Amino acid sequence: MFTNKKMFGLVAAVCALSAQTAMAGMFSGDDISKEQLGTVKVSMESAIAKAKKAQPGIPTQVKMEREDDTIKYEVKILNGDEEKEVNVNAITGEIEIEK
Repeated sequence: MFTNKKMFGLVAAVCALSAQTAMAGMFSGDDISKEQLGTVKVSMESAIAKAKKAQPGIPTQVKMEREDDTIKYEVKILNGDEEKEVNVNAITGEIEIEK
């Protein structure tokens, strides 16, 4: 179980992630070009909301990455003792939960 202190830490981390912009270093793998960023239609806040709706729990990490020709947000959601990864397509908003 989480103590109030741990829960506060998780909430603070998510708030800090939500406050970042797409250019603030949340990229992994290959760099994402300005042209590719121009195709992004889903905000990070919207991606987090979509991920939480698809997989209830507490978001613990969010990052944007490019995989092939797709840009996606990778949102890790903690539910109890289990952490799931929810991918949100940054262009279409489509959801994929990794099992």
